Amino acid sequence: PLAKGTSYPVGAELLSRELSGVPQYEALEIGFYGGKNQAFLLSQTSFPVLRFEYQKIQGSYSTSNCSWSQSRLEPNWKITVYPILSSNRRMFRDYLAASGWNLIRTWLNDEWPNNGRLGAASLVISACRTENEFKHETKSDIMPKQ
Repeated sequence: PLAKGTSYPVGAELLSRELSGVPQYEALEIGFYGGKNQAFLLSQTSFPVLRFEYQKIQGSYSTSNCSWSQSRLEPNWKITVYPILSSNRRMFRDYLAASGWNLIRTWLNDEWPNNGRLGAASLVISACRTENEFKHETKSDIMPKQ
């Protein structure tokens, strides 16, 4: 259960509805992280709310042949949802409606050509408590095509 005074900003149903139509839709995995309490959130100037990640790692001679190890070698698309202060949930959903969903869909579409390539890429949307707004950051470390 989540700490008192916190809630998830979005659920699986809303994510599914808003992201239907992106090329990696069927490959997206959704996880909900619940390790933040209200005191922690209030003490931070910025903290992640939504994280979108692509990762493909290269196997090595020590990589096990078990199915779990082998599945880690496949391209992986993940969404992680973090709790926010319940009082900010409405503001975050307004942000998503105004520009966030378009930003997310654009990033997913732009990163799709990297599917199957080694490396990692991410889009992180964070809450900035001191400025009462949401910001995003992207990172990409994808190997060039060979």
